[in-house]
Amino acid sequence: MEGKGAEEAADCHPRLRIGDKVFDLNTATLADQFSQVIPIRDQSLRVLLELALNTGQIVSKHDLITAVWPDIAVTDDSLVQCIKDIRAALGDVDRTLVKTAVGRGYSLCSDLDVPVNPIARPRLLISKLRSTQGDLEASEIAEEIGEELAIFLSHRSGLEITTDAGHRSDAQYLISGRVGKRGSDYRVFIQLESLDNGTSIFAESWDYSSEDISDLPAQVSAKITHLLRIHTIMFGGKHFANRPNAELAPQALLSKAAFHMCRFEIPHWVEARAALEAAVKLEPENPIALAMLASMATQLTPQVAFRSLPDDIEHVFKLANRAVELGSNIDFVLRTRGNLRMWLRGDHEGARSDCERALGISPTFHLAHLTIATSDILAGHPTEGISRLNEINLMGPKDPQYPNYMSLISIGQMLLKSSDKAFAAALEGHEYNPSDSWSALVYAASAAGRTNITDTPQFQSLLARIDLPFSHFRDMPFSNSKDVDLLEERLRSVGFASA
Repeated sequence: MEGKGAEEAADCHPRLRIGDKVFDLNTATLADQFSQVIPIRDQSLRVLLELALNTGQIVSKHDLITAVWPDIAVTDDSLVQCIKDIRAALGDVDRTLVKTAVGRGYSLCSDLDVPVNPIARPRLLISKLRSTQGDLEASEIAEEIGEELAIFLSHRSGLEITTDAGHRSDAQYLISGRVGKRGSDYRVFIQLESLDNGTSIFAESWDYSSEDISDLPAQVSAKITHLLRIHTIMFGGKHFANRPNAELAPQALLSKAAFHMCRFEIPHWVEARAALEAAVKLEPENPIALAMLASMATQLTPQVAFRSLPDDIEHVFKLANRAVELGSNIDFVLRTRGNLRMWLRGDHEGARSDCERALGISPTFHLAHLTIATSDILAGHPTEGISRLNEINLMGPKDPQYPNYMSLISIGQMLLKSSDKAFAAALEGHEYNPSDSWSALVYAASAAGRTNITDTPQFQSLLARIDLPFSHFRDMPFSNSKDVDLLEERLRSVGFASA
């Protein structure tokens, strides 16, 4: 494919998906799935362009050398070095993307059929914090806090951090604030906004002495990281939620799946799973895609009956283990395997090990805290589990898991024989999600002994609507069967056994 044919290829397919990378034929640039340009030597880039213009076809060494070095005599070694550069840039360790035709030349394996829509990482603009006019010390503190926030948040790979106010128009999030002096202390106000819809995600003020104010950036960045994570999971994929999977690139598929996963309903579960299967097909070595697909095995646990889970457990762990091999430095990947260990194998020690490693990477990762807290409650340490869940609730506004947090707290309180606290927590969880059978089941157990509630028609109607078996607690990975006996006895006492 040369001359006019090559021009037509560029016009028809200005972008090629090569593994998880994107090559733009019009600009001759190679980018990752976040649209970040990958640096590559000029000659290597020209070799890649020739291969891309003839994708799927063998291009002879002679043709490549003639195209890249038209007036220079070079040896095959120069071409071989370019091929090495290209494979390194593509991450093509198995040589499946740039293939060698021995004695003939090279061919590029890319996908022309699926439209490439790489999505950029959300951009967070940290604007300069304002300070009390004329107060030099407050101005210096404001500048220091802004710098420290940029440093702390830059470690979050899912975000692009900028302090350039010129990027406000293409930023999705904005951190702003001010520092004022009150006597010998300082009041610091920080706000996180979504620029897409103008809503405030987080706003808080702190009073600090000049000696303690150095601790503030770490505290603020931890809270902002936690809130941004929840916000991007819940809303980051809304633009892709109703788009056909065939139109989406891997990163968009993951965003779409995350959007559906946090809705905790069967139709959303089906949509999320389909998107993840498509993403793994496109990028079989993407650790986050593999981990997300593996996590679907427990995504609706304990909201649905365990017998309804369709996954082959061995296959699930194959996905999870491979994800850890490829992404051992990714908190979500580690937490996913830990969560699977707990729910599917009752391996509380392994679950804690994986989740503690995840927290070593991201100390505020709420899902890792959730798995450890759940494990504590199920493994006979309800006090510790309740304490950790309460700490999660203090991290910020209620997230989609909040009803589950309260139901788990209620179970822990029932095991501690604290009936009033158990009922209050279960009622809170049930009222936040009244159609959820899991929250209703825990609420029913917590109501044992409260005949003013359990004898009412409304309560009996609630029992009839619970779409979970009496054995649901027994199917959970409790370490002590006596804990299950206690919970089942409470269910019997309110009439659920015969419901």
